[in-house]
Amino acid sequence: MSEDLTAMIFARCQLFAGVDITEAVTLFNNIRWIPKTYNPDSVIIVQGDKCDYMYVLIDGSAVAEMVSNKGKHIVIEELSAPRLFAPAIMYARNPLYPVSVIARTECKIAMIKKSELTKLLHLSSRVMNNYLQIISQQVVFLSNQIKFFGLMNLKEKIASFFVRQCKNCYDGSGVVFELLHTQQELSEMFGVARPSLARALAEMETDGVLSINKREVKIIDMKLLREMAE
Repeated sequence: MSEDLTAMIFARCQLFAGVDITEAVTLFNNIRWIPKTYNPDSVIIVQGDKCDYMYVLIDGSAVAEMVSNKGKHIVIEELSAPRLFAPAIMYARNPLYPVSVIARTECKIAMIKKSELTKLLHLSSRVMNNYLQIISQQVVFLSNQIKFFGLMNLKEKIASFFVRQCKNCYDGSGVVFELLHTQQELSEMFGVARPSLARALAEMETDGVLSINKREVKIIDMKLLREMAE
């Protein structure tokens, strides 16, 4: 990928919201950055490593996951380009990545050193405001994740996830959609073992909330599903 194309894609990320595309490209070209490419399933960031660079996903998709001392994996977030990785960590007193980031597909990354990011933020007040907004949104997201993992039981987690999958569907029962994740991927997202997930889904089918045929999910009772997700 050429530097010009990288700049064009980067200029479309949330950091440059409200900034003219020509100005955004000019701003990006005023800082130094390092291009890197990662193959699918490669580790981009290791949990606990020091955050010396801002990683910007230019192309591809990745997943952020947290690993416990016992090796238990929990998927925190799925990431698609263009996207900044862990923007709230860069200026922390002890900037260590709280998660690992794994490439789902081939990923092209722009690595920006902290001093260069600071330079970019001072070049444009709009970019500075956008960065603060991104950090604020990250705080809201993490707050929701704490609720998801700490305050919801497994069925409530499944219901919340399926309601989000249906956000573009009409508001009624009989909604059918295709799961884009395997049960193993879903179990990692919910922080449970796969048999526990399968058992919870089977109970939700028995309760008349939904039905599943391979990756096809049919919502039988949308009202009940929403109540479970609240």
